[in-house]
Amino acid sequence: MSKFRRRTLTRLAAVQALFQNSARPDIQPIAPATFLTEANYLQENALKGLDKVFFSQLLTGATDNLDTLDSLIKNHLTPAWNFSRLDTVVRSILRLASFELLHFPNLPAPIIINEYLDVTGSFYGTEEEKKFINGVLNAIAKKVRN
Repeated sequence: MSKFRRRTLTRLAAVQALFQNSARPDIQPIAPATFLTEANYLQENALKGLDKVFFSQLLTGATDNLDTLDSLIKNHLTPAWNFSRLDTVVRSILRLASFELLHFPNLPAPIIINEYLDVTGSFYGTEEEKKFINGVLNAIAKKVRN
């Protein structure tokens, strides 16, 4: 059984899938169902309890809106940060969280942000990435939710 809540697990899987798609832009993006089948096999059903519909909405929505999401993120980075130099996992987290902030207005922004901070902790052992992601997502939330 996973240590994550269902929605957190779903977001974690979406970050993994978007990362996989971003790491190989020269090939066709992996379909949500294909990713889940392969990931469950490789991770001994670790993703079995996730919300498949929500996962598909996140992965497909973020993939289909990359240009819009990237522009939004770039507009909320300080001059010291260059979007192209961001770690691919960080970009994936920011893209998915931004997609949710834009397209799931019924979900409170603080909950979305906190969920992605939990996901960030799964990939990074320090607070540095969490602080960075929190700052960017708070700025985006203020822009798109007001």
